[in-house]
Amino acid sequence: MFRTVIALAALVSATWPALAGEADFHGRWEIKSVVIGPWHDPSQPLPDHDTGPQVGQVVEIAKGRMTGPKLLDCAPVELQTGTVPYLGMFEGGLAVETGNKPSADEVATARRHAEALGFTAEPVEELTHSCSEISLFRVNATTLVFGLDYRIFTLGKP
Repeated sequence: MFRTVIALAALVSATWPALAGEADFHGRWEIKSVVIGPWHDPSQPLPDHDTGPQVGQVVEIAKGRMTGPKLLDCAPVELQTGTVPYLGMFEGGLAVETGNKPSADEVATARRHAEALGFTAEPVEELTHSCSEISLFRVNATTLVFGLDYRIFTLGKP
């Protein structure tokens, strides 16, 4: 009996991130940093809009709405949660070598890039919304990331 309880506890704790829901993304988040994603080909120019002013901006996520800078502001909105492997994050962008070079081992490359962003386990919790193709990925209880225009934005609890 004791072994069964231990086995069930281990199973629940291992799958807990996959059981999280939309409410785990709710709250106030601040854009802390913006970096170029590994999928950007340096021979191609970055989109010319300036992402610097986004740092310090606040994003609020609640049931049916997301408010903040124009790139995320959306209400009413349908929010959906799910999970993805590292390989599925940023539309597969973590699976390429820096500079958008093909990777011999996409899974290992995606893992290396995800770990550099602070991720520690797969699958990763994902929040999508009905206003755009942007997906927010939960690094931990206080950090989210999303990708846009060859960049990775990091949000943290203010």
